[in-house]
Amino acid sequence: MNPREPKLSFQAQLQTGSPEDWESLWKADPHAVFFQHPAWASALTAAFPKWSLHSVVLTQEGEPVGLLPYFEFKKLGARQIVSLPFGTYGGPVQKPLPEDFAGAAAEAMVSCLANEASRLARFEMTVGPTSNAKQAALLQHFGNHQEPAHTHLIDLSQGFDHLWNKAYDKETRTCVRKAEREGVTVSVERGGAALDELHRLYLIQSQAWGTAPLDREVLGRVMDTLGERASLWIAKRQGQTYVGVLTLTDGEKEIIPWVSGTDPEGRRFRASHILYNAMIEDACNRGYASMNFGSSAGNPGIEAFKVSFGAERTELLKFSFEAAWLSKARRLKGALRGGR
Repeated sequence: MNPREPKLSFQAQLQTGSPEDWESLWKADPHAVFFQHPAWASALTAAFPKWSLHSVVLTQEGEPVGLLPYFEFKKLGARQIVSLPFGTYGGPVQKPLPEDFAGAAAEAMVSCLANEASRLARFEMTVGPTSNAKQAALLQHFGNHQEPAHTHLIDLSQGFDHLWNKAYDKETRTCVRKAEREGVTVSVERGGAALDELHRLYLIQSQAWGTAPLDREVLGRVMDTLGERASLWIAKRQGQTYVGVLTLTDGEKEIIPWVSGTDPEGRRFRASHILYNAMIEDACNRGYASMNFGSSAGNPGIEAFKVSFGAERTELLKFSFEAAWLSKARRLKGALRGGR
């Protein structure tokens, strides 16, 4: 090694709370997304005050060069950690480093987390498209606990006209025009009444999809904490709300439809089509690079809807393990609920 090159000396240690260099590290990492931003951690802390935020902080000769944030909480009496909850993905954030050093940096962070996770009853982490160095370190330590995961991404970089003419399928364009003729309008709203409408529709949709909804209070705290980073999109016809979507954004790179709800009656007017079309056009005008449309929960109809707007399925790295006794306790709890 050339003596003038920086020494390969990384130190990883656990830290409680939000590291002060988090945002600067996030901005430096070309692969970082909103769910790895400190604003998202702040929103989760406000929504779930009993949860504890921690990070693996990586330094090189005293200077922060990376971190891996996660939340720790207890359920059924068991310590559990997730990086990061209720988002598409979490995982490490790292400054660009020379290739020879990047692998050692990622290894130091991931091995520190793996050591901590080995003491817990449950661990979960989902990582999006990332560098080869991070991927190699993650697979080395957690590869035995990998499971399938994906999201859908829309590339906004070529602008709305390109998406409308080249990426949307013909039927989607027809549906948007039908919604316009039917008098469906789209607006961005704030306030308790709009949130009430979203949550009402969200409960209807969650029941239809068989998913567990978040409380209205949780959604409200997330919106209040994120401020302008959170927007509530509403589609109405003749004063009736048919679709609501809560979006999140880092204000620079991407927009994420995070929570949504739909009245089945709105399908007749193609209310969802016109709402997402307006959202995508607005995101393009703001210069965002992508829209993270999320996974499809194994539902072919949902996936087809997302693909019709030009979304591409993107595979993720998901790692999860759970102690046998906790799995048994969770199944028992579910059975007891089902028997009520």
